Amino acid sequence: MINHQEAVKQAAELQAKSLSEDVSKISDQLSKSLDSLKTSTDDTNSKLEDLSNKVEESQKSSDKLGKGLFTLNAILTIATVVAAIATFKVAFS
Repeated sequence: MINHQEAVKQAAELQAKSLSEDVSKISDQLSKSLDSLKTSTDDTNSKLEDLSNKVEESQKSSDKLGKGLFTLNAILTIATVVAAIATFKVAFS
């Protein structure tokens, strides 16, 4: 027959074993979650890097377009002035 102290000891050992298994499971789950988080973070950083590169390319393209439009406006302004002078000379000659 098991006395009271041995029963308490066995119950405590069973509970400790159960808690140890629970801690081990939680530790495994936490490790998997951290691995998943790291992968997600790496993917996010990669996407942000790609986005940064695309924004930089877009800025360069926009700058080039802006310079082209400025040049075109300057040429059209000069052409308009030349046409106005020519019209004035023809009208008052």
